[in-house]
Amino acid sequence: MEPVRIKLNPIEMTFIARLLGAKSLMFIGDPFYGWLSDEVKEAWQRARESLIEKGMAREIVTTGQTLLDVLPASAVAVCAAPKETFLLLRRDDGGLEELWVAHSTAGIGVIHRLPRDPLEELDIAVFAGSREVREAVKSMVKIEGSKDEERKTTSIKPEDFWRFLLAKAGKKEEDRGGAGNGSETEMGQLVGERFNLSLLLRLDRSKREHALQGIGFLMSGGVIWSVKPVLEGDSPVFEVTSVDEEVAERNLDALLSI
Repeated sequence: MEPVRIKLNPIEMTFIARLLGAKSLMFIGDPFYGWLSDEVKEAWQRARESLIEKGMAREIVTTGQTLLDVLPASAVAVCAAPKETFLLLRRDDGGLEELWVAHSTAGIGVIHRLPRDPLEELDIAVFAGSREVREAVKSMVKIEGSKDEERKTTSIKPEDFWRFLLAKAGKKEEDRGGAGNGSETEMGQLVGERFNLSLLLRLDRSKREHALQGIGFLMSGGVIWSVKPVLEGDSPVFEVTSVDEEVAERNLDALLSI
């Protein structure tokens, strides 16, 4: 079933959340109050009027009470208190990055881009349940490559992995905390200069232990590299292993519980 789509900016979403009694929205904030500009303040004052103009709310004249449409209210409610959340980073070989977030409960789910600005209007896809959200997230994860006959593997510290990605994104040396070390260099030798990346994190609020899980896929030169967080002693590392499409798909399905 195709999702229903609505358009809201972070300020409108936060205004709805306040009406619902929610204190904050995951990855949205309250909303970007650390640097309120006059433009943002004005948008906050107009939030109710803006929602009414979009047909997502109406005002009871006699009481001044604001009544919300069911769809935007339900979408924002799941953003405020999701059962599980997926965060997806996609990067192509030209360095273009996209960051998406998906929230769901048993009965409803949403997917939208992570906003860079409190006035940015978001195209929010609203789904009928968590399984539909997982299937949609799976379709957004890019996995393609030929089977690598010689299995290769390495491990890298999380901070070194991020420095490696920043370096490939063209960041200046001083912006990424100094020169690369051995593990970064090994990553570069394995993966090469140009690659596609899909990195998916899952946060399950119903689990007290191991609530945060993740997997990533680097595609370079026809080879798929699986990136999985593991414990090496007491320290987390990313295990990077060449895999074929079948194994990659199986690992992704396991994370998504499909």
